[in-house]
Amino acid sequence: MKLRMILVTIPIFFFFGGIGHADDQNSFVLESYSIDELLQIEGDITEYLTQYDEVFVHNNGGDIKASVASELISGSIDFTEEEHLLGFTIKEGGKVTDFYFSTLTEEEYQKESFGSQSINSREESLDRISPFENIVNNLGSQVTGFNTSSQNLNADVIDNYIVSVYDVTDNSILAGEISSTVYYENKGTVTYGSGIASIWDVAYDNTMNPATGFQNNEHHMRASVEPYSTQDLLSYGPQLETGSSQLEVSLTGSVPGVSWTFDILSVQFTDDSRLASDYGRWEFNYVLGSANAQSPHTTSPGIRVANTQSIAAFEHSWYGDFYRNLNSQGIGSQTYTRAIDDL
Repeated sequence: MKLRMILVTIPIFFFFGGIGHADDQNSFVLESYSIDELLQIEGDITEYLTQYDEVFVHNNGGDIKASVASELISGSIDFTEEEHLLGFTIKEGGKVTDFYFSTLTEEEYQKESFGSQSINSREESLDRISPFENIVNNLGSQVTGFNTSSQNLNADVIDNYIVSVYDVTDNSILAGEISSTVYYENKGTVTYGSGIASIWDVAYDNTMNPATGFQNNEHHMRASVEPYSTQDLLSYGPQLETGSSQLEVSLTGSVPGVSWTFDILSVQFTDDSRLASDYGRWEFNYVLGSANAQSPHTTSPGIRVANTQSIAAFEHSWYGDFYRNLNSQGIGSQTYTRAIDDL
């Protein structure tokens, strides 16, 4: 039976008035809980949350520690304290999780917003929105559907990572968003060495989305199992720097292969992956003024991994640079480790 969507929150933030009105076609039904209250619930908290279609958990603009998030989601996530997780949404019984990060905390933004006397902060054409308000505005907008031109994955777990990136000179200005939808498919077990291994395909839809007045400049992505001696990278893609406007990803090894393509018109591509070191790494450099620099653009690499332990772990790293002028740009850099129960 489908239940109503609830919003798990601590006392409602000042801009929540726009959510939950009965006459709002896209409104949410609000239920208010603090994380502290949620962690005091008797029984299995994860089971409690997954009975709903969607649950948004936050700390009223404050950071959420990786250990706290891991108590509430399926599997676990790890990241450094400098990477500010401000909220996450659990969907479809825990299969889908949206993680909302920001290069600034809500407190840092408020100090900058009310104290800045820069010329940029007085330009009405630029986007000035707090990290937490930006998250609230995005709720319900994440669509989990494979964005590549050929889709052959049947994902067991789907993560959306959304990072709000702010201007490094004037922190009151939103420069853009880096988002990544990560699809994890367990392809089954095979004989591997002297034992067995599960085979995982991991596909990414990484989107650079510039804010008003900014352009996509650079995007780097690293997909790694290098830290884990019980996991091996079997294949990755794209690989060839052909100069073509379309790149192909072909994942092979141990089980039948899967492939897809994606477009990179007016984007310079470099493959810096190392199969022997168990990571894929790709750089995409945009031509300023081109259509792909001035609008959202998605790249879609992938990896195939063999895992011989009870938990499959994947390290994801993203770097994104949004350019406005020599004195104004936004830079975001994030690294997360995601662990999923396996063998």
